[in-house]
Amino acid sequence: MKLFFVLAAALILSSCSSLTKDLIKDPEVKVIDFSVTNVTLEDVSIAVKMNIKNPNPIPLNLDQVTYALKFSGKDVTEGTFSEGIKVPASGENNVTVPLKFKYSSLNSLVSSLFNNTFTKEYEINGSAKLGIFNIPFSEKGEVKFNKK
Repeated sequence: MKLFFVLAAALILSSCSSLTKDLIKDPEVKVIDFSVTNVTLEDVSIAVKMNIKNPNPIPLNLDQVTYALKFSGKDVTEGTFSEGIKVPASGENNVTVPLKFKYSSLNSLVSSLFNNTFTKEYEINGSAKLGIFNIPFSEKGEVKFNKK
């Protein structure tokens, strides 16, 4: 009898998960801009501005965003942004995520930071946590840094 209840609970949970995935569409995450915010002798701080579009008729309250960033195919940083993000129903919101990494993680890219401008391919992967669900995202592109 216990086995029956365990199997029934598993079936119900998997059905709810499938139903929720069918009802809630994944938000679209697009990187808008990168800007260098601070350069020290040990590390670099970058602000990544992202636009999050919510295609759903209900607002999304994202608890946290985890991310991993690559430049020219090389891992440079990863982390978690836990300030919470609210995206209105059928709307969008811009959020700026601060990233900080040591020069050692950049290897050959370090010398490029001291030029007036440089362009590199980037890839940012991660997931946004919405309650018990994780919504994955991935963005590839090219970023151009300009010294101000």
